[in-house]
Amino acid sequence: MHARDYPRWITAGTLSAALAFTGFLALAENQAAHADHEHHTDGHDMMPAPPAHPLFDKFKALEGRWEGTFTPPGAEPQPAAFEYRLTAGGGALLETIFPGTPMEMISVYFVDGDTLKMTHYCIAQNQPTLAARPGPEDNVVELRFQSATNMPDPNAMHMRHTTFTFLGPSHIRIQGEGWVNNAPDPGHCPVIELRRVAE
Repeated sequence: MHARDYPRWITAGTLSAALAFTGFLALAENQAAHADHEHHTDGHDMMPAPPAHPLFDKFKALEGRWEGTFTPPGAEPQPAAFEYRLTAGGGALLETIFPGTPMEMISVYFVDGDTLKMTHYCIAQNQPTLAARPGPEDNVVELRFQSATNMPDPNAMHMRHTTFTFLGPSHIRIQGEGWVNNAPDPGHCPVIELRRVAE
């Protein structure tokens, strides 16, 4: 198409200038996008690495779905399901107990300084935090009560202790200990046997 085919107000000069300006805008947008990508990449690179802790490593290996039984003392076993998922860049492990049921609860495992801790968000509407320590055997981790929120009455029912026994990569036993009136309550001291669900 020749220049005379365009409307009179468009000349070869104005057409060239418009094309040049369009190219400049495209270049500017590309550079801005590249800079924005570098900014986000650099920010990601600046994030600290997940904490290294031998007890936390045991719990991180639980990631996935587990099923088994929940047995309070003197009662028949009931079906149980747990889920474990790493979050917060690998710095926390989210445990979901009885997922999708009215009894659903969560616990969060994390490293504080040189101590592995767990905060349990209980259906009793309090949140005890337990500190972990090695058990009497290499495959045992004990978690003991340290503090709690939303528990103005120390005699209220709450999770006091929990012991994990790692029986293999696909088998764990959890022994819980709930307290009421400043003493273990037999009705809240279950034994939970779980096996990994194949994905």
